Amino acid sequence: MSVAMRHLAADGYNEAIVWTVEGYERGIAFYEAFGWRRDGGVRDDGRQIRLRHGLTTLK
Repeated sequence: MSVAMRHLAADGYNEAIVWTVEGYERGIAFYEAFGWRRDGGVRDDGRQIRLRHGLTTLK
């Protein structure tokens, strides 16, 4: 995860977005451990939630 995020930052991206299944606490905990934060975005009738991570500090 850290390597991928550094590559995104090096390629000029300021932010990354990931979608995961609502209620999949193990997966959500994995992302949050890397600094991802829920932003309130949902899709698929609420079955998926969106998390964001800023990349500007990784440049």
